[in-house]
Amino acid sequence: MDQYAATLPIAYKAGVREATKTGCRANRRHTAKAMATTCNWPNSTPRLNVNSATRRRFSGSPISLSALANRDGYAPSRQRLFRHLADNYIDNTVVLTGDIHSGWCNDLAFNPQNPGAYNPNTGQGVVGVEFISPAISSPGPIPDPAEDVPNAAALRATSPHMKYVDVCRPGYVLVDADRERVQGEIWHVPTIDVPSPGETNSAGFVSLAGANGLQAASRPSPSRSNADSA
Repeated sequence: MDQYAATLPIAYKAGVREATKTGCRANRRHTAKAMATTCNWPNSTPRLNVNSATRRRFSGSPISLSALANRDGYAPSRQRLFRHLADNYIDNTVVLTGDIHSGWCNDLAFNPQNPGAYNPNTGQGVVGVEFISPAISSPGPIPDPAEDVPNAAALRATSPHMKYVDVCRPGYVLVDADRERVQGEIWHVPTIDVPSPGETNSAGFVSLAGANGLQAASRPSPSRSNADSA
């Protein structure tokens, strides 16, 4: 497990261990293959090429690229991808991730634990941002809200690049983007046991063009009910 996970409460670590055990070798091979595919983007995806005129680069990943979510064995792959982005001055990269049944908004940085290399307020050391969607129909790793709050607080306290963490509630991510900024929002639903029209805007973060890092959004993104369907 990642070195940062040593600071987490036992309930979260136990859930991660149990998830790792499920599927055993087949699951580990799948995870390793997914990480290899993800970190091969520079060679296979024109949107992450320095010669591309794309204003904003979106890439989907089956595995979180933030430091905590990956094990030490994947750190070299992650670092190679980050190095490609930094060395080629590729800005405005947004990673959309799921599969871990919890909501996160993260800066992607080489060494987020080093205040000399990463500044969460200015975006220094950030090569991209990541929005991780909670599950719409499954509970989080820690389904008890009373346990979720201290766990999320511990994660945030030891991981400054994690701007928002919720490992309990189901919901979804809404991404609103234009040429000047991309805004990611975590929306939660009150229950998955019965149909419910209610939802809560729990968090919103903005990445301005050229700035890379995430900052808290001042308001939810505007309604698109009258937007052009095209």
